[in-house]
Amino acid sequence: MCAYRNKQVPQHRLNQKADRKLDYLATIFSGAAEDQLSGNESRFLSKRLTFKGFYHLEHLDLEYTYENRFWSFNYNITYHTRILDEHFPFSEKWGKGIRLKVFTSGKMEISDAEWVLDWPKKSEDPILKACLNRLNNPLIIDRIVSLDLSSVELIYLDSEKKWDLKCSTLIGSTTWIMIPPMMQLIKPTISECIRLYEFVEMTLGAVRGCERAMSS
Repeated sequence: MCAYRNKQVPQHRLNQKADRKLDYLATIFSGAAEDQLSGNESRFLSKRLTFKGFYHLEHLDLEYTYENRFWSFNYNITYHTRILDEHFPFSEKWGKGIRLKVFTSGKMEISDAEWVLDWPKKSEDPILKACLNRLNNPLIIDRIVSLDLSSVELIYLDSEKKWDLKCSTLIGSTTWIMIPPMMQLIKPTISECIRLYEFVEMTLGAVRGCERAMSS
């Protein structure tokens, strides 16, 4: 489930150009992290930043997946992280795991967002309700809307005792256009990088704090 892949990706000319754009994107995120950054690792079309100063975020994977269109190549960015959570009060009645995802509204851009339970489908468990309440904090929703995040999901598998958080956005993606031949990165600002870090930190903190929320 980890986005930091080992599979081989064709290293043709366009992919090599996109990989350099992704290197540049990782540099921008590294600068935004400042002293929290502890290292980085690079693979073709996939970069990993590691951190030492955040409460929850230990690493962030930046990965390009590409689609070949008639007049262009689109390199879509996915941001992904994974954290250990051995204390999450998982219940066997939920099956093998849980999946939380974000529904968004808006036509040209996201105007509102809401975390919902994807599976198990009909659980009224108070722990899961607490998770949703914490995830739907206005500060988290604000980051989703302002960054125009899509395909946002959180998955917890009891066998691994880990949370997987993934999201996508146009910010950081790259497009190669045939006419005129040009490759363009949608460059994030430092402020946008910081807001993405804030989104990840608050989201991970929300699910890690569900048990405490229930006992308070």
